[in-house]
Amino acid sequence: MADQAPMNVGDARALLAHGYTLVGQIQLLHAGEVQLRGAVEQAYHALREQMVRRELSTIPIARLRDTTSGRLRLGPLEQLGVTSTTPPA
Repeated sequence: MADQAPMNVGDARALLAHGYTLVGQIQLLHAGEVQLRGAVEQAYHALREQMVRRELSTIPIARLRDTTSGRLRLGPLEQLGVTSTTPPA
């Protein structure tokens, strides 16, 4: 680098302007990444909620009795016609 001529003012300004342009582009990319990450997280949570509800709908209420060794009183729920762990809509 010692062999190079000193940079003139016009070249320095052009280099600085290019640097500012690059910084602006990086900021836009980062903002886009943040926005996309938020959209992906929302989609994940919605899908997870749907999958949990679907899985719960397959568990019969009697299975809860088995998993709690009969400690859970399910008679009143069964008398009301509740047959699965699906939450009410």
